[in-house]
Amino acid sequence: MATSQASESRRRQATAWRREPLSEHALQRLRRRLDERERELRTKIVDERNRVQDEAMSQHDEVGDLVDQAFVTTQVSMERDLIDRCINQLDEIARTHDRIASGDIGICADCDEPIEGDRLEANPVASRCTECQDLQEKVARINAR
Repeated sequence: MATSQASESRRRQATAWRREPLSEHALQRLRRRLDERERELRTKIVDERNRVQDEAMSQHDEVGDLVDQAFVTTQVSMERDLIDRCINQLDEIARTHDRIASGDIGICADCDEPIEGDRLEANPVASRCTECQDLQEKVARINAR
């Protein structure tokens, strides 16, 4: 019963928040954070690509036995995975800019309810409310089994 009341109270608060879109100040702060993160990611990608290339070139002549080759292959694979994660984050940032432009920022992509302000502040690229994100993660864990 208490959970139901708390859930209803949260829905009422969220609905009231939804009537008022993010302020221009909040949108500017969000854009600045996204732009800063985008610059960081682009720098990290360039640095990692240069490092992978440098390591590959230095290891090219020095590769020893099979264990050394396996180590180099694993290292390069991990660095490529890091680059891929950075690229995925850049894609999330681009989608967030699209949601800002369309006026959908702060609205859950699954249930069309508002995304909690604290969640959006902590994770500016959030496209789901906490409840829908939890459900998505549970489904993903079940499907991964």
